[in-house]
Amino acid sequence: LRERLTRRDQDDPEVIARRMAEAKIEMSHCSEFDYVVINQYFQHALRDLTVIIRGSRLRYKIQAQWHQRLLEDLLKP
Repeated sequence: LRERLTRRDQDDPEVIARRMAEAKIEMSHCSEFDYVVINQYFQHALRDLTVIIRGSRLRYKIQAQWHQRLLEDLLKP
């Protein structure tokens, strides 16, 4: 982040320092989340986000709502 902000050459050093401090605080909470996507390489981050979204759509509760009748029919004795 520091490198990217410095390379952009749009912010004063104080602004960069503040953003770095805020980022550190935000990252201290990363263990509270189910997924962590590191946005160092855009294509990798995009792939990771796509996998998370696809996986989330396949969770049982969502599939059960979308395919309730099918699941009921398949599970009939």
